[in-house]
Amino acid sequence: MRATPANEKVAASLQSLSERISDGIGPPPKLPSILPAFPSRDQVPRTIKYLPRDVLGQSYLANGFEAQYRAGSKSCRLTTASFESVQEAVDALARYKAFITSTGHVGRELKSPGDGGFAGSDPFNGPIVAVRSGRKLVVTLGAPSERSALDLITALLAGSSSGESP
Repeated sequence: MRATPANEKVAASLQSLSERISDGIGPPPKLPSILPAFPSRDQVPRTIKYLPRDVLGQSYLANGFEAQYRAGSKSCRLTTASFESVQEAVDALARYKAFITSTGHVGRELKSPGDGGFAGSDPFNGPIVAVRSGRKLVVTLGAPSERSALDLITALLAGSSSGESP
């Protein structure tokens, strides 16, 4: 807001208005606790984004975050989705596995990291690793190897304070 110096009454009114607007805005919101858990190594800067719904194009996956990573000339994505309960996360992983089976293939079951999941691939994203940890799903898409995908997931889970962050 700006007023010419010659009109002090307008300047005072604008000052008062700007202070009321500032007070109404309040302090900045607290960032979601999952954000610092995303591994910084090889992360493409400014690629973390919030996904309120349709995470990975699936209507049952919501409240997620995603970041892109570089491994040499390849890029991959690390994605999360959070749920209200462990059972909802269990059901969502089962649905996602069925989806991957219908469009690609599931190569093997995983007992860890987290509470386990599966490794597979689909024609659109290439290699996929999906695991559940408590109320959260963590998925890598397009990682150059299963080992690098598991390393990303393990790092994110280790960086999550309780494994239950949104």
